[in-house]
Amino acid sequence: MGTMALGMSMPRSRMIRVATLRSLSPALHVASQRTSSSSIQQRPVYIERNLTAGCRRRQSSALRAAAALPFFASNSNRFLCEVPRTSYFAPRRAISNGSSAVDVDPLDRTHFSDFFGEPVSFLVDQQSCSSTTASSSSPPPSPPPPSTDPAMAMAALDKHVVSVVSRGKSAEGGGDEEGIPTKSAHSYAISWAELLEQAILWNATPRSCGAGAQSGYQACAPMLVVAAVAPLLAQAGSAYLRNLDDVLARSCNADQVQIQLLPMANVAASRHEDSSEDLSPREALHVKALHHLLHDEHRIALGYYQKILQLCPGDALALSLALDVSSSLSDGKAALRAAASVASYWNERGRRGLPGVTNAVQPGHSIGTALIAVGYAAGGRYVEAERLAEEAMTRDDAGAGGVAAWALAATYDAEGRASEGTSMLSGYDGMQHFEKCGHLFFDSKLSGYGARFALDRDAAGAGRSAARIYGSAFERIIQYSGEHEVLSLARKAPRSTRTKMVESAEGAAKSVFSKLFGGDSYRDGRGRGNDSENNAPSRDASLQEVSETAGGSTRSAVDALCWLPPTPQVLTDATMLLLRLTLSGAVSESDYRWKDLKSAWERLLDLYPQVDDSSILEFCPISRVAASLVLETKDLCNGNVDPVFNKLAEAAYHMGRAMNLGGEKDPDSVSKDMWRHVTSCLAEARQGSSVDSAGESFDTLQGWDIDLRPLLDQGLCHAAVMSDDLESICLARAVCSEAVSLRPNSPESWWRYSVVLDRLGDENAAEDARNASVSLGAGEGGRM
Repeated sequence: MGTMALGMSMPRSRMIRVATLRSLSPALHVASQRTSSSSIQQRPVYIERNLTAGCRRRQSSALRAAAALPFFASNSNRFLCEVPRTSYFAPRRAISNGSSAVDVDPLDRTHFSDFFGEPVSFLVDQQSCSSTTASSSSPPPSPPPPSTDPAMAMAALDKHVVSVVSRGKSAEGGGDEEGIPTKSAHSYAISWAELLEQAILWNATPRSCGAGAQSGYQACAPMLVVAAVAPLLAQAGSAYLRNLDDVLARSCNADQVQIQLLPMANVAASRHEDSSEDLSPREALHVKALHHLLHDEHRIALGYYQKILQLCPGDALALSLALDVSSSLSDGKAALRAAASVASYWNERGRRGLPGVTNAVQPGHSIGTALIAVGYAAGGRYVEAERLAEEAMTRDDAGAGGVAAWALAATYDAEGRASEGTSMLSGYDGMQHFEKCGHLFFDSKLSGYGARFALDRDAAGAGRSAARIYGSAFERIIQYSGEHEVLSLARKAPRSTRTKMVESAEGAAKSVFSKLFGGDSYRDGRGRGNDSENNAPSRDASLQEVSETAGGSTRSAVDALCWLPPTPQVLTDATMLLLRLTLSGAVSESDYRWKDLKSAWERLLDLYPQVDDSSILEFCPISRVAASLVLETKDLCNGNVDPVFNKLAEAAYHMGRAMNLGGEKDPDSVSKDMWRHVTSCLAEARQGSSVDSAGESFDTLQGWDIDLRPLLDQGLCHAAVMSDDLESICLARAVCSEAVSLRPNSPESWWRYSVVLDRLGDENAAEDARNASVSLGAGEGGRM
């Protein structure tokens, strides 16, 4: 797509040369990174392996082609393509080695290509430095500090962008002290913190030029901020970002670099109305989308991501963000449009390869294919989604495994393939595909899907297995975020087994020498003493005291990012799974888990105040539905969202009161009329029309059926049976008939159908439905 943008206003021969160079940009970027200074951090294993397989063989040919291009300038540190003003970028000076400025321009522009070959700009505004005491012959201002090295920033950007689009599967380096889920979150936090450090350096306030100076250098690299902040905004909104800033400020030492996401994002988004040619069109659209995400205008941001994909179909970050935003909005049709608009490009990218190289797959191709599969599955194109997901998982499980498992989960759920879903998402072999995905609780999301598949399969012990998965996937998040505030803010990232062994060996040696020669008691490598009473902080201790006791010093940004507070989406997934467990009888309505979940929702909603005419969690309407089920408030039943979600929130609110979740009310106060009202509301949401108001209609749900199936299918049938109303039970029979027709391989659907038929008095058909359920595996493994 970049070739088309470059070739709109240049001769054909020059267009071909520019197109050739842009196709070589990933290899050239690799070469520039390899030849840079030794201070650049080493690439992650996943990126190194993919670039080795896809680009290392082409480096020599790429450099030969670059040498033949007259407008290609290079030195020991960088390779730069000089592109005419009529294309992406304005004219710029030659790149120097950073020690001296040659051919100085008012704006120093450096442009790189990221892992997927998309442009990334680094701008340094060399502002005038004047003072009343300085003479006209004063020397020019010194160049920016060496810490703002674009090569180092690009290394961090590539690492984190691949982590984002792979949902954390490619991240590494986490400690295994507290299990795989925490290790995955720690690995992603390491990648995230590295990019945030570079983003702060490149998007800070103007630097001083010295005594008496008025202004200095201002660095700007908006794509660093977009990659670091936009994925979180797409799922959690600006209020969550503000709360995370508060956590970072309160838990990190004053001597450390203070990482604040919201001010940094505002600095980058301030360029959303900039009409200059400093940024490429792709970057300008990303900045506009970031601006709207900061104002929780996800629908508008989704439109900008569609434009980015039209301009740059190879932008995997834009495709990933489009899927995240459409998931928050529960708009599967938008996800399908985004995926289908770039599907042909990615298909060609996998077959074409570079000139002179046959059967060469571009780096990251399998991840892009898996993202397209997710969009297809969200929009109902399950056959195509399954084919693409299996292809991506086979080719590159190390990068695309988690995203492909997401697409397969939606496919298996839509077709009722409970056995395959259980094997993929709750079996040991299947969980290998996504258990390392620590991106914003993505592993917990897929584990929740696996627990629901286990309940659908309805084998012996399915309830206990699903409850165990709920505990490991969601209950741990709710518990650590609901601890005493001081203790919660003092948690640190885990250490690896190797680190603990080394520290133990060092401690043993020090202890021996202390006994022989005297001296202070042994303290380990992180400053902890061997006195047990010093390691037990009281709940009344200050944050500083608790932090010093727990680890010798206050937390770092990695520690805070490793233990994130729950997002609206992860609480939604937890609520839907717990509802499914309750409806199946594995968990009672008065279980303590409902009380803990209610407290978590109350703490979360305190972060989202209603502003002007906006609604709470307007950007994530499905979370409004889940919160209505747990909380005793009707404020979420009417909001500035699609009417279908207001109707679902109303149904969820009344179902929560009828089920007496948490066991806080008298069960005798529940009437059958409450259940009848729940059935009516759910029926209206499914049909897209209101019974009470003649002529009132609204759009039904647009995809992402897997997220609301526990409420729309199992919840409606349960409410109809509890209402003991003939019309409601007949409606449940229609819903069950649809389920066994479209999801014929689900034992739970057939069993639920048998229960409804029993209530209608159709004993023979009910017996046939039960036999079908048993033949598909219901009760498998139980005692005779």
